[in-house]
Amino acid sequence: MTTEHTDRTDAAKTRLAEQGRFAPGPMSSGGGGVRVLAMTVAPDWWSIARLPSQLVAAGFEVAAFCPPRSWLALTRFVCERYVIQGPDLEGQLADAVAAWEPHLVIPGDEFAVHLLRGMDRPGTPETLRQLVRRSCGDPRFHQVVTDKTRTLEEAARLDIAHPPQAPAEDFQDFATRHGYPLLLKMSVGMAGLTVRACTDGESAAAALARLRSLTLPAYVGQRSIMVQEHIRGRPASIALVALDGVVLDSFSYSTEETAGECGPSCVIRRLDHPGIAGTARKLVAHFGFSGFGGFDFMIEAATGTPHLLEMNPRLTIAGHLGAAFGHDLAKALHAGLSGNSCSPQLDPGHDVVALFPHEWWRDALSPHLRHHFSDVPWDDPALLSRALISRQP
Repeated sequence: MTTEHTDRTDAAKTRLAEQGRFAPGPMSSGGGGVRVLAMTVAPDWWSIARLPSQLVAAGFEVAAFCPPRSWLALTRFVCERYVIQGPDLEGQLADAVAAWEPHLVIPGDEFAVHLLRGMDRPGTPETLRQLVRRSCGDPRFHQVVTDKTRTLEEAARLDIAHPPQAPAEDFQDFATRHGYPLLLKMSVGMAGLTVRACTDGESAAAALARLRSLTLPAYVGQRSIMVQEHIRGRPASIALVALDGVVLDSFSYSTEETAGECGPSCVIRRLDHPGIAGTARKLVAHFGFSGFGGFDFMIEAATGTPHLLEMNPRLTIAGHLGAAFGHDLAKALHAGLSGNSCSPQLDPGHDVVALFPHEWWRDALSPHLRHHFSDVPWDDPALLSRALISRQP
């Protein structure tokens, strides 16, 4: 790195600091490591705040791009913080990329995915477009992987089992054919915030009205609402990390407890399911996907068939667990980006994990917190303190 280059990036950081948009983090930067930019645009989104500790342990240098009062802004495992101020998110993200010069950007929430992928368009500097593609994967599928409706349509073309679905306006005819309960699901959303379980026509009509009234960021683009058959069975998921359509590492789990009927997982159990792993590899390869991600399934009780529910093209709620399940996704990503081999983890980890703070928020006296491993961030005091006083998902 030349002196001229260093002076240019330092000048950029000084300018951003004067605008209240930059601050150095607690970690030091050696300047020669693999750099990543963890980003979130959702102040209340927890999962991405847990990833930097795992990334640092794997050998990365990490910076954060986030709102000032977000969970991600609290973690001590970052070298630099780029703080969102005002509505021009694209311009601010471009500034952060220019100043930090990451090898990869890691979106931590659904809206961040839309923001990042939306920058791959004519008029965006070519270096930034290439970074988006390196971080997200094949641009031909940008719209497919960020739209839950289109993801299932693409899965159907690949003969992957999934629940029947139809436009939400047809929910009455759909209910006549498939019966209740059913799900109303927006094509954009996370943590069950845009999913409603409906037991009859009245609840379906009310749920549809609520979903239509939701306000989403302008850069998300078009959205649709679908009605989907409720498959009776056991929910399961896979968390993974990939580069250029190749899964570097993954682990599957079933959900033992959730925050509400359609809410995020609170307690998860290790699950070895070749069908889920095979489907995930097939879709990752088809989409040329890169980065952290995952897929949600319902394992049908009657047949044992895993039905694909949706893709999460960003870090999932369990993606940071790393060694806890015997699959350190951050370590696998570092090896993939560095061109090194990744030795398998000898310690298989835990069978059950009570996710913190979600299980504690759900039930502070939960027996799962007493009897199973919980991923409490003891080494990240500001993050832990906020979680303990917030008491809300």
